[in-house]
Parts: sequence; structure tokens; C-alpha cells
Amino acid sequence: MAKIEILGARGGKYKFLLKSRNGMKLLIGAPHDSIACCEQAIEEVRELAKDDSNFTTHRTDNNEPYFTIGNGHVVATSRTYASHVNLRESIKPIRKNLADAQILYPTEAA
Repeated sequence: MAKIEILGARGGKYKFLLKSRNGMKLLIGAPHDSIACCEQAIEEVRELAKDDSNFTTHRTDNNEPYFTIGNGHVVATSRTYASHVNLRESIKPIRKNLADAQILYPTEAA
């Protein structure tokens, strides 16, 4: 089963990390002031991921494709992919992983 880890970030913030069953990092959430805000962001990204229009593709300076999920603001950012085809093929499994993932809290994620 995939998991969503809530992690402490710099400056006392929290962010979430979606990992696949095999431990591959798939998405990282934007930083939030509290665990409760991070939980709200997880629920928001789960809802947003249901609609293709909430995915925006980008390229790094090294021309590696990645995507963000959001609706007016970025809620989560994907890892980079080898090609745009790989990116597009990853969206359906990421949707499933988001829907099924167990949330682990800071003391459980270690």
C-alpha cells in the first residue's frame, strides 16, 4: 500500500510526501504551519487529483518534465520524469495511490 508521510520541514513547518508501495517518492506537498493544515492539504490534493485540469506540466532547467497539482495555488509537486510520456503514464497510478494511501504522522514516519 502507498503511504503519505507527514514530515517536519524547515522553520517548524510540515509537508507531506506520497510514496509508492516500493518507496518511490511521487509527490511532495507545499509547507504548512501545522499538521492539521497538512491534513487539509492531503484531502485537497486527493480531490484535485480527480480532475485532469488541476494538473499542470512543467520542465526543470535540465528539461526534465514534472507536474504540479493545484487550483490557483500549488498543493503538491511531482518528482521529475525521464519523458513527458512517462509523466502522463504516472498520473493514473498516482491518483490510485493518493486515494488508497495510509497517512503516517511524524512519529510513525521515522
